[in-house]
Amino acid sequence: MCHETDAQPPRPPGAGTAAQATDIHLTSADGTVFMGRKADPARARHAGGRRAAVVVLPDMRGLHGFYKAFASRLAETGLAAIAIDYYGRVLPDGPREGTPEEMFPLVMGLQAEQVAADVRAASDLLRAEGADAVFTLGFCVGGSHSWNQSAFDQSLAGCIGFYGRPDDCRPYVDRMSVPMLLLGAGADFMSSPEDFHAFDAELGAAGVEHTAVLYDGLPHAFFDSSADDHRQECDDAWHRVLHFIDEHTAQRQAVGA
Repeated sequence: MCHETDAQPPRPPGAGTAAQATDIHLTSADGTVFMGRKADPARARHAGGRRAAVVVLPDMRGLHGFYKAFASRLAETGLAAIAIDYYGRVLPDGPREGTPEEMFPLVMGLQAEQVAADVRAASDLLRAEGADAVFTLGFCVGGSHSWNQSAFDQSLAGCIGFYGRPDDCRPYVDRMSVPMLLLGAGADFMSSPEDFHAFDAELGAAGVEHTAVLYDGLPHAFFDSSADDHRQECDDAWHRVLHFIDEHTAQRQAVGA
């Protein structure tokens, strides 16, 4: 499991207020209807005259409280955000609070192409509502799936992941073309520092534009407001995320490009 049930995302630097956050439903390309949480900023974030938005990919539990709250945190920075659920094909609507034993079989059954289609449904809505540059941002399993969107959807402006697993992404490296931000934990029980650095090198060899940052000694799921010992690193991660979004939003040449 990634973030604990009662975990809360750290507050972003210079945060404002979110205009509203609402539960929504989205429809994927195969007709699957799945849950989402949409957060709208009181004032949109722009870079280079363009407006950015984010699709949030949760950990293995899907759309639970941490990720609903994280969508609102993004909206506090001026970014429209939609956090998605993975399990519309296999579970009814409802709280996602399963134990690791309950969720492992479900997460192992996730198909990369289906996740990409669900991401596309969310990004299409964000574009329809005015976003010029859409990013993915995920955690743990969602971090891996976010990185993989670099191979699946070239209309995205960037793909950001916290503590993803390189092994989940290696089959897609030769197709990756969208800029990536990799944020790793040096004491991650799911991925060693050596594997993180190896993946960084593999992306470089493949010519994939990316930035890789490993926070030495930090555990998996360090990005948590209750982790006082990691506050500086959480602030740094926020700054890197927002800088990456601003930089690549400004580079967009047209809506949907």
